[in-house]
Amino acid sequence: MPAAAPKRQAASPTKSRTLTRNAIVSKARTLLQEEGIGALSIRRLAGRLSVSPMALYRHVADRQDLLEAVLVDIIRHDDIAAHDETDWRAWLVETCKRMRRSLMQNPEIIPIFAETDRMSAAELASFDRVLSRLSEAGLSDEMAAKAFHVTVSFTFGSLAYEQFKFRKLTNKKLPTKKELAASHPSVARAARHLATPLSDTEFEASLKRILQGF
Repeated sequence: MPAAAPKRQAASPTKSRTLTRNAIVSKARTLLQEEGIGALSIRRLAGRLSVSPMALYRHVADRQDLLEAVLVDIIRHDDIAAHDETDWRAWLVETCKRMRRSLMQNPEIIPIFAETDRMSAAELASFDRVLSRLSEAGLSDEMAAKAFHVTVSFTFGSLAYEQFKFRKLTNKKLPTKKELAASHPSVARAARHLATPLSDTEFEASLKRILQGF
């Protein structure tokens, strides 16, 4: 006679009663860091917390709300604009350096930005602080927006490229140096430099060159 299938353990009503939004966000961040954004679902997260999916819905509206809550938690913890330099260029460079450090420590941020379809109040507040600082330095709204746009785009883009490159290098069979030189000689010559991530010093120097045009 075949053995009976093990009974599925019911969600603990005690855990459901003590569950908080902060606890949900904390566990969601752990899941994102361990398994990536594709693994994050309300059902999967409920299993990690040993509660029913309905228990989560008492604290988060849906998956989008959960992703936004994770972003808010990271943004509020890493206050990248909480510093002071007299020169606005130096201030913006330092802000982007802090942003880059936060992105490197929390690699789940970039995929979350790609999936969220709304801008949270925390994101808007962070943007407003940066733009206000540039306006106070005498930049017009247009120039402040452009300076903000190019530096933030460079900051996000450099790390998004690193993540993309890592996936490509680890998930595919690479051509040999000889094959690469024969098919794509320019890539072959620059391969060593392309494979090397920007150092903090190089990142800062690149930002300063970008801001020379403002």
